[in-house]
Amino acid sequence: MINRRRFISQTATAALGVAALPLLDACAGGGGNNGSDIALAWWGGNDRVKRTTKVVKLYTAPHPNVKISSQFAAWTSYWEKLNTEAAGGSLPDIVQMSVSYISDYTQRGQLLDLSPHKAALKLGDFDKQQLAQGMIKGKLTGISLGANIPAMCYNSSAISAAGLPAPANDVTWDAYPTYLSQLAKKLPHDMYALDDGSGFDGGFTVWARQRMDDIFDDDGKIAFTENDLKDWFGYWDDLRKAKLLVPGKIEAAYAQIGTPDAEPLVKHQAAITPTWSNFVSQYQILMKDKVALERFPQGGDKAGDYVQASQMFSVSSKTKSPKTDVDFISYFIHNAKAVQVLGVERGVPAPAATRDAIKPTLKPYDASQIDFYNKVGPLTRARPKPLPSYSGALFDALTRASQAIALGNESVSGGSSKAFDEMQKAASS
Repeated sequence: MINRRRFISQTATAALGVAALPLLDACAGGGGNNGSDIALAWWGGNDRVKRTTKVVKLYTAPHPNVKISSQFAAWTSYWEKLNTEAAGGSLPDIVQMSVSYISDYTQRGQLLDLSPHKAALKLGDFDKQQLAQGMIKGKLTGISLGANIPAMCYNSSAISAAGLPAPANDVTWDAYPTYLSQLAKKLPHDMYALDDGSGFDGGFTVWARQRMDDIFDDDGKIAFTENDLKDWFGYWDDLRKAKLLVPGKIEAAYAQIGTPDAEPLVKHQAAITPTWSNFVSQYQILMKDKVALERFPQGGDKAGDYVQASQMFSVSSKTKSPKTDVDFISYFIHNAKAVQVLGVERGVPAPAATRDAIKPTLKPYDASQIDFYNKVGPLTRARPKPLPSYSGALFDALTRASQAIALGNESVSGGSSKAFDEMQKAASS
């Protein structure tokens, strides 16, 4: 996902870098494809746009009969556009897909089952956790473009200048506030110890899974309670009251933009941010200070962290060029030139051969993603099933409550109650 967590705003602002990257309406959806014109859609920041565009050019150069048109935007605007296209039956041929929405799109018959194309996709050495997340009720409708793990990304330079060690990889949730308090006393007056992660779906999932099997049961129903939400939001609210957390007004300003350059970490407003591990690279290219990754705080009896397909490529069920679509996806994830251009910006590649091939070519901050994946990956606990179709709506409710509580518009109790009601309605719809 483009954002480290979901931001629901009242506007559709999609500033990527200095100017907004438009959704390019020139691309026709699958219904208008003549067999050689492919519409490709993804969300992402400027760095992703540059990398993806270069790979498109590499692919089309030896394929003169194939024309690929692109549309891209920040997270919120991307899904608004895609939902409209889906409702009109004109999805782009190849769409970047999230694990939060793939079940919904699959169950509505909008994505092509890629199972008959497994040979062309060369999935033999694919990471099994990533591959499984694209399998929805026996259909392979998503091919992972990279894996990430919920992580704490921190400004190593700022913490070192404060005279403190990096956050410990085995620190508990109970002990974390003590570390943050020590850090806050040593940081510049306009830098907070921690960014607000209460609306981060990955963070909540890690915390909840440390206490239960997963946030969804085997039947796809909500497994946590309203009291669990109160405990979660209460933890962050206590940090906020202790002035260890970035204030709600700063979070709201970021929410209006939602791209890495506006992150409190990047703007030196926070020393640590809860995020996905692949964001370390996006942050580093925007910062002079050195950034690094550490594992999420620990608690409960079970490992809560997990490997997630950070995004996938899916194919419209109405495409008229399935073989070409599949060929492009295969090129995207396997071709030596393509994977070197893409690096680990979308996460750690699923094919083992690709990981081995690109690591020596990566910059240190990119290689750190693979190091983190290799270190923490074996400690994670796989998610038993793909996310249910309503998970996107559930996580959106989590974010709305997070924002309302942070701004003082809701109490922890009131925000938790309202969010849980919204989640239950989404689960029953």
